[in-house]
Amino acid sequence: MEILVNKISADLDEAKERLTTYAFSDHRLLAESKRVVDDTPLAALLFITASMGRYRSDELVPIGAGLELLRLAVAAHYPDEKTNRDSRKDFLLISADYFYARAIIVAGALGNGRVIEYMVQAIADVATEHVRKREPDVDGGAPGGKHASLFKAAVAIGALLSDCPASAVEPLNVYAEALSGIDDIVLKNNGAPVDNNRADEESLTAFRARLLLSLDAIPLPQARLLEELAYE
Repeated sequence: MEILVNKISADLDEAKERLTTYAFSDHRLLAESKRVVDDTPLAALLFITASMGRYRSDELVPIGAGLELLRLAVAAHYPDEKTNRDSRKDFLLISADYFYARAIIVAGALGNGRVIEYMVQAIADVATEHVRKREPDVDGGAPGGKHASLFKAAVAIGALLSDCPASAVEPLNVYAEALSGIDDIVLKNNGAPVDNNRADEESLTAFRARLLLSLDAIPLPQARLLEELAYE
């Protein structure tokens, strides 16, 4: 267990470093807005999924950074309209386009077309969900957050690269949906506690309860890591 935790922790640190470089180093405007990347839930979910099978850091680290670039991209492309200022919209769209492109370039360097397919499909699904939300009388939609497809892509790619047991994929997808809902709430509140927002607090509790139930079908070492990820 300790060896596994140390390996994933080291790879997450490497993925964060690469993400910062990929996202903010090669574009002047983005370099000026460079910031520290604190959380990388997609990379963590990718690595934990892959740890159930054949784990190869040389494949996983760049893809983890690529998935996190997609997360940055959708956050910029679909910002919270309540807090977004009109003057920033052009910059956010430019940022999103750049992050999308960099994500595909980074992942494409590995030469695995299936990985690219999963990433592109996740982008398309995010767009579809945002379009659907604008329709009148829309229902609640799929379980999880608005960007659940990104989290499920992390599971799919991790399973693809590692040949992890097929029996783990479905509970991991349930976990991914719940984690995406938690991520939505965290991003909406800019990482601040939700104690003063009853609706968000109730949603957070519900997502965590659903997430914890999914862990019953996951091997214990990975289940512990996934539980920790949900409470970071």
